[in-house]
Amino acid sequence: MLFFLYLPPALVDLLLGSFFFVATVRMAQSGANAVVVSAVLTVWGISYMITSLAAGRLARRLPPAAMVIAGCSLMVATCAAFVFIPSLTAIYATMAVFGVAAGLFFPAYLVFTKDVANGVRRSLHVSAAEYTFAWSLGLAAGPFIAGFL
Repeated sequence: MLFFLYLPPALVDLLLGSFFFVATVRMAQSGANAVVVSAVLTVWGISYMITSLAAGRLARRLPPAAMVIAGCSLMVATCAAFVFIPSLTAIYATMAVFGVAAGLFFPAYLVFTKDVANGVRRSLHVSAAEYTFAWSLGLAAGPFIAGFL
């Protein structure tokens, strides 16, 4: 049960890592300098942090499963759009939207796991460690897999 509970964050971070890798490679191949290439992850981080703060508060009032679905849906739409964007500016905008999608997913998913695993007597430390292991594994594997693809 716990494997399936922590599989979605691993898969989403696998997607995130792949997205980061592909975005930076596309930008580097277009001739962008190192600052322009690395700043795209900063754009993602800023939009992710702002959205996470808001989503954390909303996850107490709204159904977390709905927020998770909204975040995943936005990720799918962003990944589909990413295939067709030609310019560096559009990559920055897409990365900001992807940060919003991740910001909707992760805080709500933490609330969701708390609700689902509520009947299991486990410490917060163990739950946080398992969650961190799952997303770290996904984030580490994403660029690795994307590099081969």
